[in-house]
Amino acid sequence: MLDRINARFRREPFTAAWSAGGALADAGLLLHIFDGWEINGNDYVAANTGMSTSIIYADMRPDCCPNLKIPTYTAWATGVQGIIFRPGPTTRIMCGTSTDSTNGKCKEWCPSVSLSDDYDPHHSPSAGGCRGSWKPEDFGPFLHRTNLYEKQVQSIWGRRYDYNEIVVDGEHWSNHLPHTIEAFFRSDDHGKARKNDEVARQQHLKFITEYGLSAEELPLLTFDPHNWHHPFS
Repeated sequence: MLDRINARFRREPFTAAWSAGGALADAGLLLHIFDGWEINGNDYVAANTGMSTSIIYADMRPDCCPNLKIPTYTAWATGVQGIIFRPGPTTRIMCGTSTDSTNGKCKEWCPSVSLSDDYDPHHSPSAGGCRGSWKPEDFGPFLHRTNLYEKQVQSIWGRRYDYNEIVVDGEHWSNHLPHTIEAFFRSDDHGKARKNDEVARQQHLKFITEYGLSAEELPLLTFDPHNWHHPFS
């Protein structure tokens, strides 16, 4: 499973099968960082219809600044730990945005575009060329556009690569447990290793106990946001 997860991180999501129904494509990794908006005491259960996640993939690494970390949301209270979603119909995407949507909800739809459409990130008013939300079937082109903007504009002038926000159907997530979740993860980053260990290990143990799974079937991984080839171990 570990090799499969790292291999999917290295797979570009631009030409992946993104369906109008919202099934998660098998390219890149969709993460949810525990942020306090889950069911109290069960961080792996969604509390709202719309839940915030983010997709990461190796091609995000900017040529100008190879030392920049893999972009992820950092919850104010809990650091960086959470879950990796399983690709396929057990995870339903509602919409996506190129930056933080601020409210975890879908906004006005961006017009559909294709990978072949002309897009100049240097003359774009925003990442991806639209400040609204992407329809699930348009994820490939908008992830590609956002990546161009972040690599050619944002990382050069701002010395950062902003994370995207993907809103998933929380009710669908909860109704399809345990199959929604492929793995839990923790991270030593941000100087919160002890608290990360406590939260991630407790939630992982609670989950596999509740659903009668082994740690081999559903592992607890370590995430290294500085490792652009094998970020999970």
